[in-house]
Amino acid sequence: MNAQEQAYRKMEAYFLTPRCRASDTEPPRLVFVFASPGAGKSTLVKSRLNGQFAETGAVNLEIDELKTFIPAGQNVAKTADAWFLRLIDKAISERRNLLVFRQRSMLLPGQTRRLYQKAKAAGYVTQASFLALDKERSRLGMVHRYEFALENEVRAPELNRVNYPRRPDFLCHYIFYKALPVMQHACSFWKSVDVVDVYDRQGERLAWHDKRTGQGSPLTPFRAIRCERTRRWNIWEKNKFNRRRAEAETKMKEHGRGWFALLKFKLLTLTFKSR
Repeated sequence: MNAQEQAYRKMEAYFLTPRCRASDTEPPRLVFVFASPGAGKSTLVKSRLNGQFAETGAVNLEIDELKTFIPAGQNVAKTADAWFLRLIDKAISERRNLLVFRQRSMLLPGQTRRLYQKAKAAGYVTQASFLALDKERSRLGMVHRYEFALENEVRAPELNRVNYPRRPDFLCHYIFYKALPVMQHACSFWKSVDVVDVYDRQGERLAWHDKRTGQGSPLTPFRAIRCERTRRWNIWEKNKFNRRRAEAETKMKEHGRGWFALLKFKLLTLTFKSR
């Protein structure tokens, strides 16, 4: 067994734990979770979705965590995609519940649709869950996460697969932010997706549509995304944003960020909503 295969097996054992087993009484579920970078999908929304699988558990397939197993010298993007597909195939063959956190799936609609179709053919209930958040807080989330992950890495240099530093990329953020409502439209159209729902950052379900029964919330998923992105913030949201923005700026200065990086950060997180 070569080094890459050994690394894959280690990654597979990390995700496909005995805790995440198939149910004998209910069909398994495949849930893709779509959100822009820094939106906060791994906090309250993740725990809310995992609540659907309190008895059996679910495989939480985080692509960023998967990448930490890839050996040095490998093509990360190519290897991650191959491992991702291989792992999903095995999870489906074992009828495990799956929660998939992978932003790139929004840019690969053909591949994503085929995975939904494969799960549907295997007897799965398929779901597309979207996290709606305005671009200012999402951008801030990217920077805040990165700067504090750097701080934690200095204090505890051992590998942290969950909270390692991921450099902010504002161009990628723009692309994924624009792609999210497009992906929502696609999932609402695809017959291979049974349920489409939308959450806010606190894990509250804003809208849903179950295509199996034709039932849904008064607010459509598309409108929920648009409304949550554009609404004014309440006082505690303003205070939290301003506090986190100040924290991120302080850490950037401590880590020696130049004037251009600081200026870009200030401009891209500037908003009237925080006033």
